[in-house]
Amino acid sequence: MVTKVVPVRNVSVRELAPILRQMIDSAGSGNVVNYDPSNVIMLTGRASVVERLTEVIQRVDHAGIAPKR
Repeated sequence: MVTKVVPVRNVSVRELAPILRQMIDSAGSGNVVNYDPSNVIMLTGRASVVERLTEVIQRVDHAGIAPKR
């Protein structure tokens, strides 16, 4: 098990955390905790799961992405 703290700059961790929790549920053991005051997500789980969730966070948090209309 590993733990990683991931800063999030462009998205609310309150909105992002439930999505990540669903991904952990389907992938196995792990935990996602959002800390609103610092807008960080703390991930705990198998290294492969934590790395995959970190990649998802980085893609979603990419600055300048706007919804298509």
